Amino acid sequence: MRRATRGARAAEDPPSVRDLERRAHQLHELLKYANRPLVVELAGTPKSGKSTTLDTVKHFFTRNGFRVQVLTERAEACPVAMKGHLFFNTWCLASALAELLGKLDAPADIILLDRGLFDSLMWLRLQGLRGEVNSNEEQTIASFILLARWCSLIDMVVVMRVDAAVALERERAPRISSKLGSIMNLDVLQEINHAIDDAASRYADYFIIYTFNTTESRQRPTAARIASRILSRFEAFANPLIAVVPRKLVLSHFGKNTTPEVRHCTRRMIREYEANLRFVHRRTAEESTKYVQLVPCGVFRSNHEVFVFRRREADPQSRLHGRATVLQACHLSATYRRVRLPKALARSLEAKIQRLLHLSRSLRINFAGCVWDPSSTSSERHVGFVHNIEAETPEIQGALRKKEFRLQRGERFSGSFVGIDKLAAANSGVYLESWSTAIMAHYLK
Repeated sequence: MRRATRGARAAEDPPSVRDLERRAHQLHELLKYANRPLVVELAGTPKSGKSTTLDTVKHFFTRNGFRVQVLTERAEACPVAMKGHLFFNTWCLASALAELLGKLDAPADIILLDRGLFDSLMWLRLQGLRGEVNSNEEQTIASFILLARWCSLIDMVVVMRVDAAVALERERAPRISSKLGSIMNLDVLQEINHAIDDAASRYADYFIIYTFNTTESRQRPTAARIASRILSRFEAFANPLIAVVPRKLVLSHFGKNTTPEVRHCTRRMIREYEANLRFVHRRTAEESTKYVQLVPCGVFRSNHEVFVFRRREADPQSRLHGRATVLQACHLSATYRRVRLPKALARSLEAKIQRLLHLSRSLRINFAGCVWDPSSTSSERHVGFVHNIEAETPEIQGALRKKEFRLQRGERFSGSFVGIDKLAAANSGVYLESWSTAIMAHYLK
C-alpha cells in the first residue's frame, strides 16, 4: 500500500509562467540528488487534451534546461485490430512497460509516459465492468501491473478527464462526418469516465494521482497547472526527508580523530542515536554542518572474501576517481521513522540490495559497527552503519559477478570477490576509498 489520490480543481488559478520558470531554475540544484529520472504518466478520457498537454509540458521543461524523454502512446502501433479488447490492452501494457524499463538508465531528468500502467488498469476496470473479463482474470492481471517493481517506477499519474458530450464535440469539430466510432460515442465515453473514477479510487494506494477535469478549462492553463504539479513532485522526489543526528553526537562517539575509523556500536550508543534522530530534507542535510546523515551500508561477504566494486566510468576530477569500494549504501528515509533504528537500518539496506540485484528473497544481514571519515567535507556529513551481507548462495554470488552496476547517475561499476588478506597486501592493485579501507582494517584485527 503506497499512496493517496489527489484531485486538482480546474477552477484553480494557474501559476504564472514567471513563477514556473523560477521554480524550474531552483529545481536544477536538486537534480544531482535524483538517482533516476522522474516518471510521469498521463492517462484519461479520449479528447481530454493529453497529447497536446504532453507536448506543452515537454516544451516547458526542455526550454528550462531539463532532459526530457517522451514514451509515445503505443495504441496507434498496436497490430490488434479490436480496440478495447483484452488482447489490445495487454499488448499496449507490455509495450509501454518494456519501453519504460529500457529508458530508466537513459540520460534524462524526466520521462513522460503517454498511457502506461494506470491507463492499462483503467481499461482493465472497464472490461471488468462490462463483463469482458471475469473477476479472476481482472485480479490476476491487475496483480501483475501492481507489482511494486513496476508501479513504484511511476512517480506521478496525471489523469485528464472530460465529460463525454464535450469529448464527442471535440472529436467532431474538425471532421466532416457524423458517424460515430467504436470508442468515440457517448455511451462508451461515459463508461470510460466511470472506469477512470473507479480505477482512481481502487488503486489510490499504489500511485500518486492528480485528476484534472478539462471539460471547461483551456489547454494552456491546464498545462501550467500540470507543470506546477510535476515541479512539486520532483522537489519531493529529489529532496526527500532523510535521517540525521547532531554532529556533536557523532563526535562524542568517534572523538577528534581525523582519519576514517570503524567503531563498535553499543546499545547505549544506538539509544542515543534514536533519541536524537530527526528527519530533514536531503538538501538541508547536505548543506548543513550541524547534522550527520545516517547511512546503512553493507559489505558482501563469502567465507574469507568480500565483493569489490570497481568504477568503470567516473569523473577524473572526482576525489573517488580510480577508487574501488566494498560497500553498498543508502540513506535512511522517513518511510522507516516508526521503526526501531537497528531494524530500520537493516530493512532499508535490504530493500536497496534487493533492487540492486533484482532479488525478492530475504537476506542474512548482520550489524558490524559504525564508520566515520572526518577527513573531508563531504564524508564527514555521513556516518555509516556497517552490515555484513552473507553472499552464501550461488544466486547471490552469480548476480554479483554477472551484473554491471549503475550505482549513481553517470557511474557504472563491475566487480568480483577478493580475499580479505589479498586486499590488505600492498601490491593488491586495488585502491579502496576511505570507508572501505577502514572497514578492511577492522576485519583484519
